[in-house]
Amino acid sequence: MARTLVLERSSHSPCAALFDGETRIFSHAWDGNPARSPGWLPELADVLASHRVELASIARFVCGLGPGSFSGIRATLAAIQGMALPGRTRVQGIASPAILAWAYAVTRQDTVDQTVTVVGDARRNRYWCVTYRINPAQKRIRLYDGSMPTQTAHDFSLIPADALETEIPSDTTIISPEEETVFPMVEPLCATNANRRLSAFPSPLLDTLGALIGGPEGELIVRDEPSPIYLHPAVATPPPFPAR
Repeated sequence: MARTLVLERSSHSPCAALFDGETRIFSHAWDGNPARSPGWLPELADVLASHRVELASIARFVCGLGPGSFSGIRATLAAIQGMALPGRTRVQGIASPAILAWAYAVTRQDTVDQTVTVVGDARRNRYWCVTYRINPAQKRIRLYDGSMPTQTAHDFSLIPADALETEIPSDTTIISPEEETVFPMVEPLCATNANRRLSAFPSPLLDTLGALIGGPEGELIVRDEPSPIYLHPAVATPPPFPAR
């Protein structure tokens, strides 16, 4: 079986997991915000060593691509690209909300398709959202319209708060990696439509992800040549004109 190391550090619950095919070998969580310092890398090396795992034995690296912490995403992607370089190991990515939605759907243990909407605070008075249709029994995840996720910004809607009503489907479960800021905005949408459900769900460990990316559609789910998912264009502040 091929070993896959997955790292997700875009949210406030950064974590890692190693899979052999669909079987989890270990998972590891870091405390607090995605660290800007490189201290998490020696910790990851210690975890790998404690399980007698050498980098050369890993067949691919998968990174959570956000949206989320700018520093956390870039640092993680750079780290796994560095780890992959000596053996020219494959590097792939998956949108972090897809990880969250998949983990939630698995906990429900339903055999039918589930509709899960993930909403996040995009700052600048905007919110991002994406809706998935997930069937854990068939190891399948799709966007709401039935298409395959691209794992890029094209999967997401970036909208003002007053547009959430029209963007979020009428029959879905809403979850968020930022419950404190997002839930107050979406609670009224559930109050006016009983088919919408709001579920507190902590950012998960990656324990269940092996079934998705190691399953029959695993190669279609992840993205080759991954890049961070940024929903806002870069903002550059021009230097002031010199005084005359």
